[in-house]
Amino acid sequence: MAEIIGASSGASWIFEDRMTRALRDDFEPRAAARPLADAALARFRETVERGWAELDDAAVIKTYRTPRP
Repeated sequence: MAEIIGASSGASWIFEDRMTRALRDDFEPRAAARPLADAALARFRETVERGWAELDDAAVIKTYRTPRP
């Protein structure tokens, strides 16, 4: 499955890096999940709160580019 994804439109540097380590059972922290998850969740919540919930999830970038009123 990883080979198929890696050779398709799902390929990315992060997929290759993380999947290679995960398949070796290498979960040594390099970028801890908790802070990243907390930060991502906060941005997605802000996206929804600002009225962009029905847009593509790429609209999360608007939280960085659009000043709060």
